[in-house]
Amino acid sequence: MKIFRKSIFTCALFLLATNLHANNINQELQNQCGAIDRCTQEKVGEDCLCRVIVAENAHDPKIQSLYEKKFISIEPKNYSLLATLYREGNQVKKNPQKVKEFLKTGCLKGNDPFACNTIVELYFVDSKTGYFTDKNKVYKLFSQGCKNKSGFSCFWVGRFHDNQGRGVWGQKYDEKLATNYYKKSCDYQEAFGCGQLAAKYIAKNKVVDSEKYASMACKQKSATGCYILGKIYYAKQYKKQNYAKAYNFFKQACELEEEYSCGMLGYMHKEGVGTSKDSSLSKMYFKKACKLGANELCDISSK
Repeated sequence: MKIFRKSIFTCALFLLATNLHANNINQELQNQCGAIDRCTQEKVGEDCLCRVIVAENAHDPKIQSLYEKKFISIEPKNYSLLATLYREGNQVKKNPQKVKEFLKTGCLKGNDPFACNTIVELYFVDSKTGYFTDKNKVYKLFSQGCKNKSGFSCFWVGRFHDNQGRGVWGQKYDEKLATNYYKKSCDYQEAFGCGQLAAKYIAKNKVVDSEKYASMACKQKSATGCYILGKIYYAKQYKKQNYAKAYNFFKQACELEEEYSCGMLGYMHKEGVGTSKDSSLSKMYFKKACKLGANELCDISSK
């Protein structure tokens, strides 16, 4: 009988403690995030994150998990945002396990366009060399990322099948396939993809197509795109010669640290083509080109 009464008493204490905790967490959620649960009712992401943070700091994994799921249900990219929250430890304790969990689920099941790229960046890039550590896994991750509509992933899948990947990254060289992935990348507003398409088309003397994609890339601050536009308007062979336009695009590309664009600015100022003849500006641009890696221009910059 005493054991039975003791069990009832223990159970009552447990229920009381549980109710007190529930009341405390609910009060804390109201105090910090507002009386109205806008996460559940209106699908406001900021409110969901607020409630995740409060629950985590209150050591209530059940409530925490509930609002994580609600946050994810709003849009796929929120897997990555939760991973970032727990990776940076912004108002919550850092949690590497949760980082991996959200990124993996977001990449493979959640259609998160950023998760696969982040997995590659965090776990498959050598911190010293910057090279991929497991190219087959990286290829699979980028392939999945492309399916999730990540322009950056599509660009890299294209690279794996392009010249740069031939005999190096383990994938079959296929220029047509690479071009298709670059197109997907550009369609998803990735400047790298648009720039790569522009480079491919100008190499084949398809000026109209190259100009189209170079313009798209340059508007997104792609040095390659701006450089190719400068090239199209500078060179006589493309039949669109306009030195003023060429100068403008070379200048944009140079500001984005494209070395040969800086070199072209140096030459144009040296000869007074499309701009003023100015030896000091010419030397400045040649010097910048040299510094950025155009070694063949280093001798000119020193004169």
